[in-house]
Amino acid sequence: MKNQSHSTEHGQAVVLLVLAMVALLGFTALAVDGSMVYSDRRYTQNAADAASLAGGGSVAQSFEANNVTYGTWQASPPNCQGNVLSAVNTALNAARARARDNGFTLDTDISDNHGVVGECGMENITAGRVGGGRVTIFVDKFVDIKAVVTSQTETAFAHFVFGNDLKNTVTAVTRIRPRAPLAYGYAIVALNPAACSGNQNGAQLHGLGGSADLTVDGGGIWSNGCLDVDGNPHVTVNNGGVFYFFTANNNDLDDIAMTPSGTPTQLANNDANRIPASAYDLRPPDCSGHEVNSNWLVNYARENPTNKEIPAGLYCVTDELRVNGGDEVRANTGVTLVLYQGMTINANAIFQLTAPSSLDSGTEGIPGVAIYAPKSNHSTMTFNGNNNSHIRGSVVAPGANLVILGTAGTSIRGQFIGWNVEFGGDSGTTVVYQMNKLASLPAKLELHR
Repeated sequence: MKNQSHSTEHGQAVVLLVLAMVALLGFTALAVDGSMVYSDRRYTQNAADAASLAGGGSVAQSFEANNVTYGTWQASPPNCQGNVLSAVNTALNAARARARDNGFTLDTDISDNHGVVGECGMENITAGRVGGGRVTIFVDKFVDIKAVVTSQTETAFAHFVFGNDLKNTVTAVTRIRPRAPLAYGYAIVALNPAACSGNQNGAQLHGLGGSADLTVDGGGIWSNGCLDVDGNPHVTVNNGGVFYFFTANNNDLDDIAMTPSGTPTQLANNDANRIPASAYDLRPPDCSGHEVNSNWLVNYARENPTNKEIPAGLYCVTDELRVNGGDEVRANTGVTLVLYQGMTINANAIFQLTAPSSLDSGTEGIPGVAIYAPKSNHSTMTFNGNNNSHIRGSVVAPGANLVILGTAGTSIRGQFIGWNVEFGGDSGTTVVYQMNKLASLPAKLELHR
């Protein structure tokens, strides 16, 4: 039997092969084009990040150079004003210059998805209250430098499918915060998260040896754990908040008067509600070449009777500091004491300590810090204040117990940050919180998104 052939079937394999080759080439072209689009997107994102960071770095430098701080920050979000606006305008030029280095020309309008802008913002940091609801404990202030960059990828095949060359639009935001007060700007800060236990832990406000008044002008009081008020003191907090997690007796908190209004607020026992270490951590100073012993400090006034003032600078005390009755320590020209052990200032002594007062103090002390103790120092530091003694600056001792006992109308322009903080005595004590004269965290920037 003869096989019959049909001419209509001739060349079918060729057709299928051609179709397969077209499909294969199409997938290959899409793969190549896809890789090109991905590569271009990554390059575009890197360029946007670089532009945004360049602008952010310029803002941070301008803030530090021109003393733009949390307290002097000028803005009406989202609009920047005054000293902040000047820093932002300079930053936009820096961001655009960096973009040009990477092959992109940006304007100062992002409505077309291709530009860089600066925006000011404020955000409430809140904590949960006992009984429900949230309360603002700090207002965060920041500048965002936002770069939006669009690039176009010339494709070999994909534009036949999608009708146009493919575009990548990416965004980068660098957030810059000005110098901010330590510990959210509270004047008295106890970091121990433990509950009250027998007149210890956290913030202890007592009348020791008599009825004592404590006045806190600005800043307010914060305890990460216990707030205990006893001994019939009268506590007045002007223009500040009072926050705590535990108390020995809620009725005792009635001894705290807040003006112009308000009452102490108990926060829910949750670590997320507590002041974090990042809000008060300072870089430890380099004590190389600055070590002294306590005798040097105590004897300086005796050995220099015509000029009793200790020169401005950083002094790292290698042993326990005791200033006894009749002793004089006068350091009113910008001094930071670093303590590795305890401290006792007796009531009949003269102890005058003033921290470096500006960001560019010209000294090797820590701006705004009168006394600094590393976290490893778990000693007790006692200041028996009188009207001949004072501390002007922040006392930053996150691992230590701070005891401030007023004996003769003590006035302190400062801030106290300790593991436990106790105020008392047989006479009134006033703590005046002045943000611009106290320690602060340097300007910070981060690639926000």
